[in-house]
Amino acid sequence: MNPFRLVIIAVLSLFSLSLTAAPLPSVADIQHKAKQYYDTRGEWAGTFIIQRFLQQRIADNNDTRFVAHIAYEWAFKRDPSRS
Repeated sequence: MNPFRLVIIAVLSLFSLSLTAAPLPSVADIQHKAKQYYDTRGEWAGTFIIQRFLQQRIADNNDTRFVAHIAYEWAFKRDPSRS
C-alpha cells in the first residue's frame, strides 16, 4: 500500500473524530441544571421552585447545541423563618 495513502487515511480519521458531536447530557443532568437555574437565577428565583418534572423532550439537536423543553410542577419556596 502507498505510504502517502496511509497518511491521508489517518489524517481523515483524526479529522472526523474531532467533528463528532458530544453526547447529550442525561435526563437527570438536564433536570438538575434546569432546577438549579430556575431555583437560584431565573426570573422567579426566591419565590418559586421546581417541585417535580412532568415530561421533557429534546429539540433542535445538532453538533453544537440542543434545546430541552421541560414541563414541571412549581411550588412556592418555603421560608424557613416562618415555620
